[in-house]
Amino acid sequence: MNETKSLEKHGDHITPWMELAVPLFSFGGAALAIIFWKFNLLLDVRISILGCVVASCILAYLAWKQPRKDIVALSTPIYSLVFLASPLDILPAIILELLYAVSLTMLLVRFKHRFSTRESHVGRDNTLAGSLQTYVERTQGMLTGTLPDTANQATDVFIKFAEGEYKEAVLSAKAITTDNAALTRAFSIVAEHATLLDQSLPRPNTYKTFLPGDADFLAIPLPPDAGDETNFDITLDNALLLLFSAAWNGSGKDRVYLQPVLSFAHRLIESD
Repeated sequence: MNETKSLEKHGDHITPWMELAVPLFSFGGAALAIIFWKFNLLLDVRISILGCVVASCILAYLAWKQPRKDIVALSTPIYSLVFLASPLDILPAIILELLYAVSLTMLLVRFKHRFSTRESHVGRDNTLAGSLQTYVERTQGMLTGTLPDTANQATDVFIKFAEGEYKEAVLSAKAITTDNAALTRAFSIVAEHATLLDQSLPRPNTYKTFLPGDADFLAIPLPPDAGDETNFDITLDNALLLLFSAAWNGSGKDRVYLQPVLSFAHRLIESD
């Protein structure tokens, strides 16, 4: 656990430098191209374009670290490689490099505001209430030791399901295994339900459920006289709520992403 905290602290320390490196490398490459042009240096202009390639890779790495993936930022290395492979004269290359550097900087600003999990954003509103708060606090101790990557995955799956992105939820939840058997089953249950919803399929005769030993992890007890349809629905609600608890009780940085779907979590636990 101490090692994990140390890694997280190190990551928080290095991220601002990586963010700063995006405009430094991109504009630095353009500046190098201008030097080539001004002093008539006979060097391949693609050397300066490498700055844009490096900046794009850094931006993509920053985007990959987040639980919600920014597809635009993730795809920037592809465009930079196309840029690198295109034969250009020095002056058009300078103009394109400057435009590309501006674009990367704008993407970085967009990424920080919409996808970043920096601590300064987390403190805005990270409180729970009612039954949801009681459940999350009750399961906090049982979920102690959940790895940050697992918490990120739980955040990603819960948000995608809450927003109706069932196909994406399946892709995110499929085949995830954790050190907690109940949590692993929750991922599997959500993946199954998301598949059914995505394909508009009816409830199957047999479906994934929690085991009796998982009862302490569940928010909603199964009524003893409930039918299959009710059990099916409550099983999904319990799986989603367990993912929510794992996400909320994780590193704490993912809570900012859970804010827009808090009402969905409240409805899950209060509707039964």
